[in-house]
Amino acid sequence: MSVWLPSDTWRALGVDAALCDQRTLLLERYGAPPERGAREAERLARILAWPALPHRQKAWRNLLLHGLRIAPEDLLFAKLRARLSLPGGLAPAAAPGLCLDRLTGAPWIPGAAAKGCARQAAVRELSGASGDAAKAQLFERILRVFGWNAEARAAESNEAQACGAAWPQIAAAAARQLDKAGGLDAPEIEPAGPPSLPTIAGRIQFLPACPWESPSPDLEVEVRSDHHPGYYAREKPLAQAPDVEAPRLDFYPVVAAGHVFAFGLRGPQPEAGWASRWLALGLREWGLGAGTAAGFGWFDTSDALQDQWRRQVRQAFDQETVARRQQDDEQQRQEQKEAVEQSAAASRERLSAMSPEEKEDFELSQLTDEQFRARLQYFTRQLTPRQQAAVVRALRGERAVFWDDLKRRAARGGPWAHVEMAIRQVSKKIKLGRMP
Repeated sequence: MSVWLPSDTWRALGVDAALCDQRTLLLERYGAPPERGAREAERLARILAWPALPHRQKAWRNLLLHGLRIAPEDLLFAKLRARLSLPGGLAPAAAPGLCLDRLTGAPWIPGAAAKGCARQAAVRELSGASGDAAKAQLFERILRVFGWNAEARAAESNEAQACGAAWPQIAAAAARQLDKAGGLDAPEIEPAGPPSLPTIAGRIQFLPACPWESPSPDLEVEVRSDHHPGYYAREKPLAQAPDVEAPRLDFYPVVAAGHVFAFGLRGPQPEAGWASRWLALGLREWGLGAGTAAGFGWFDTSDALQDQWRRQVRQAFDQETVARRQQDDEQQRQEQKEAVEQSAAASRERLSAMSPEEKEDFELSQLTDEQFRARLQYFTRQLTPRQQAAVVRALRGERAVFWDDLKRRAARGGPWAHVEMAIRQVSKKIKLGRMP
């Protein structure tokens, strides 16, 4: 079955797009064929059969767990129970969209969509709260989690409608509570009038959600039926919708049921806990994306699902952490070994270019204080003339403190006096002059 593509794309990608391995490109360049129906569905299914590349899932997991350091217990897992359609992404013309990663073709859920779902759940909870005090407390939490846009939100906002006639008093009470908690820099509160809330930034960042587990196939073909195309036509529409028109079928891609998405939330507590609860409630009770009234976009966010996936992710995370630590330790040992070898090679190279006297001076400089004191003790018995000359040069330079100590010992007589006399003789012999 061929793929319906523009002629320039066909020439670039070859027959049936044989040179393409990214379904996102094919979806962007896909053109609906003149004939509608089963053949169009088959062509679209052929594009969706291209598998997603898995490295985005791995990269996203590493970012969440290691880069952003979000604990597995702080992730919210949601299993898609029905197909998901997210408008605004990559899709054929005149069909609902998909949010697909451009490079890998993997589906994902934007953070803005997750935030909207959580906010909807919070507003519904605000609408069902009983009593102005409870509503004020709940609205103050909404402000802390989601923020407030003073220009875009006023008396016609969803929050205002959820509060009803008591909206001015509830908003003013919530603003006072937020100001008391340090959430407002310069509040403008009118206790006896309509509230004037400034623009407030929410404290929670809703991250995009990527699949933690994907079914096969991960994308499927959905159909939308227009039973009255003449009535809904843009040009010269029919005045009435007769039941004699042939339905028009539009095929479009959707995310298959069975995906497990991981939602990450960044922010302080208790705001992160409130946001996670609202997001789980919204995904479970009201769904996400387009067509929720027709059964699309519903998720399972039960406690059993959270326990299952958080336990699995924690085990995998701990194992990966141990493996990473072992890998880092092995890399550190290897780097230390290479540093020692490089230092030894550099030392050998320097020694090869040195004169015999310079070699003796260099080897003597590598000795510890105890090893150098032993050289002094056996100066007259075990050292070669070159080694003795090196010791004298050191005593006249960087090891001068040992010469001062040796003279104090030699003043009491004994073996050290013989060592002192021998050192003075060697100093004259190698023409360095008298010892200080």
